[in-house]
Amino acid sequence: MRDELIGKTVMARVTRVETYGVYLKFDGLDVLVLIPDVSHERISDLHSLYAVGDAVPVKIFRYVSEVGAFKGTIKDA
Repeated sequence: MRDELIGKTVMARVTRVETYGVYLKFDGLDVLVLIPDVSHERISDLHSLYAVGDAVPVKIFRYVSEVGAFKGTIKDA
């Protein structure tokens, strides 16, 4: 299933918001979107944009086996 998700855009739920990125969950899988991949515009506070439980479109671009999670982008979704 991992390889099938690469390049796909999915709707994921926010599980955690940090200063450096947003953690999401899709179909039981973890997805991390770092702040540079959230928007084409500069963002000073992700907490002002996202809250736990929000549904967010995210494009999956790779799997990081070291942490067992996908990396994604919201700005290109």
